[in-house]
Amino acid sequence: EDGSKPTRPHMFSARVGRLALSTDNTPVTVPCGEEAAEGMVALTSVWASDRVIVGVTSSFHETVTAVTADESAQSRLSAELSSSTHANRFIVDVQVNNGRDENVNIKKVHWHVSDFLGPVQTVVREGVLGVGQNGAPRKPVSYQLGQNEALRYEDYLDVVTATAIVEGEMIVEIDPEDDEDGDGLLHIFIAPFALNVKGDPIPDPSHPNS
Repeated sequence: EDGSKPTRPHMFSARVGRLALSTDNTPVTVPCGEEAAEGMVALTSVWASDRVIVGVTSSFHETVTAVTADESAQSRLSAELSSSTHANRFIVDVQVNNGRDENVNIKKVHWHVSDFLGPVQTVVREGVLGVGQNGAPRKPVSYQLGQNEALRYEDYLDVVTATAIVEGEMIVEIDPEDDEDGDGLLHIFIAPFALNVKGDPIPDPSHPNS
């Protein structure tokens, strides 16, 4: 879907072809969650804002121990998160396609995690976070994405529940040398997608029949 963030997005069943760019003009395979029925949230979402396309797909990775509250997380469940001995770690495969005529710098990524009771936590990344060998996280860094270029990377989210719904935003800065229109910072919407240890779509609490 294309455009600014909707005021109350409802999930719908759709089959989405993921756009992938490569330097050698060959097809690239990226993960995509299964099709979701009406009233369900899929593991995959794709959204375009200001000619920047962000596609994400989540997958359960492992149960981690000795969880402590992330310094970058503002959490309704901070007490539970900091005292819990286990959490579910999900890998988030992220693909960004810059369809603009300017270079952009990815400055921050915000992940807003919710459950059926409302917001759970907001995780703020100061740039692009890669996941290293065996799922070990690396330090986030600002990343410059050239015009008409694509980036694919992995992030991770630790949650104490088995399911959750995530949406977010990617804050990008247009390269000052290319910013003829004075657009400055752009807030790129990341459409809602599901986390589920079982790997299936989950019910959408915003759906009228929920």
